[in-house]
Amino acid sequence: ERLHSFDGSRVLLEFDEYYVLKNPSTQIYLSPPTEGELEFKQKGKKLYVQLPDSLKAATTYTLNFGSSLTDLTEGNVQNRFKYVFSTGTFIDSFLVQGLVVDAYTQKAKKNMKVALYEFSDSMTEQSFDSIPLQTKPSFIGITDEEGFFSVDFVRSGVYKLLSFDDKNSDLVYNPGSEAFAFSKESVVSDSLPKVFLRSSVEEQTPELRKPSHVDWGKIQVPFSAPVRELQW
Repeated sequence: ERLHSFDGSRVLLEFDEYYVLKNPSTQIYLSPPTEGELEFKQKGKKLYVQLPDSLKAATTYTLNFGSSLTDLTEGNVQNRFKYVFSTGTFIDSFLVQGLVVDAYTQKAKKNMKVALYEFSDSMTEQSFDSIPLQTKPSFIGITDEEGFFSVDFVRSGVYKLLSFDDKNSDLVYNPGSEAFAFSKESVVSDSLPKVFLRSSVEEQTPELRKPSHVDWGKIQVPFSAPVRELQW
């Protein structure tokens, strides 16, 4: 369902049959991300979704349900179900789709966050590098079991695209511990209708930590990442 000029604080969905709600905190998400958390209340065939207070004006939001909704009778999962609303007078329609696979095995990568970051004229490639490490993305999607993703109802503009394995669910990329993939080309409106990404873990340069004396004649020298070779 799509709705514009939305000014409420809660979404009510009423289904024509009973359903099971599974893992809403990990499966249901709002794009663009907000500072507040979603809250859910299930009552019969109805589902109430309490929205955060931090919704922006004149913005199209997509409430994605992932695989959280299952038919009670037959157990069918309602994949890719979503509710779209706008706090402005129209619905944005820009769409980015693609596939994320492992760079070494070529197998599909599921549950990878796919993030779009606005790229302004004042930015350079170097100045952008730190943004995914500190800032939540402008729009997000998640890959399914086949590694497919669709980030839709996006505002027209220029974006950088990064996919990462958001292990701690903070919507910020943590290099060294999370697999990632990125598109070298900027996404401009429909310039990249389909994106193919190869995911890998970024190798970190080992940094020396504080050594300690652990036993007679033995000193422990820790590093921030695995060290392949040491020269004394």
